[in-house]
Amino acid sequence: MSSETGMDYPNIPPAVQFSANKQFHSHTQQQEQDRAFIGNSKNIHAERETIKTLMRSANPQSNSSNNDNVPDDLGIRDLASLTAGDLEQFGFTMPSEQNELLQIFSKLPNQDPSYDYICQTDAAKEYNSQIIGNCSNHLMYLRSSLAATNYKLMSKQPEDVIVNEKRYASRFVLEALKSVKMIAEELSLDIKNIEEFHDNAKQKQQQQELQRKSQLKKCSKKKLNLLTCIYYSSLALGLSCATWWWWSKHHFTSTPKANLDIISF
Repeated sequence: MSSETGMDYPNIPPAVQFSANKQFHSHTQQQEQDRAFIGNSKNIHAERETIKTLMRSANPQSNSSNNDNVPDDLGIRDLASLTAGDLEQFGFTMPSEQNELLQIFSKLPNQDPSYDYICQTDAAKEYNSQIIGNCSNHLMYLRSSLAATNYKLMSKQPEDVIVNEKRYASRFVLEALKSVKMIAEELSLDIKNIEEFHDNAKQKQQQQELQRKSQLKKCSKKKLNLLTCIYYSSLALGLSCATWWWWSKHHFTSTPKANLDIISF
């Protein structure tokens, strides 16, 4: 125990922490409790006088023989562990004295704080919670990093194209160019199909226009033939009438009136 060795508290630097309270490492609750009796520095003689004073506080009328029975190696932190039997061996036989001393000693720190006692303090719980929280976050980051690394390992390593000791492009770039080329070919094929459809529609429209013109020509030709037939028929009828009139004029001269009647008829 530190009370037995007589050494000062070592100034140990705190371990790596995540925004923890520095007072948790540099200033303990035990030091705060010991300060009222032994101060910040350890002094065995002063501690011995303090124990004697506490022993006399139970019965100021008692002689100093009781204090002489107290062991020299007894420290302040050992008083809380004493029992009525221990006090009886020290010379305090009266139950009232024993009870009064035990009540006083119960308020003093009991030995060095145990590991369980330190873990149950509020500062330790808060510090441990911060450690667990930061560890959880760190594990999540590690999990994400491992997932990304696993994805990279699953993908094939890029292979550079080397021509005449010169690297031109990696395999990923070549695959990208290949995909771009395929898309360009598909687009050119679509454009070609659209152009063919447009040409077919244009040819069909031209054929329909030619058919319409040919039908118009046929209709106009029929009309022309009909007019020609009417013209020649009229011309033939006129010539025949003129020939008949000339023939009747020369052959029926004796009876001109009759001839005129025939012509008029």
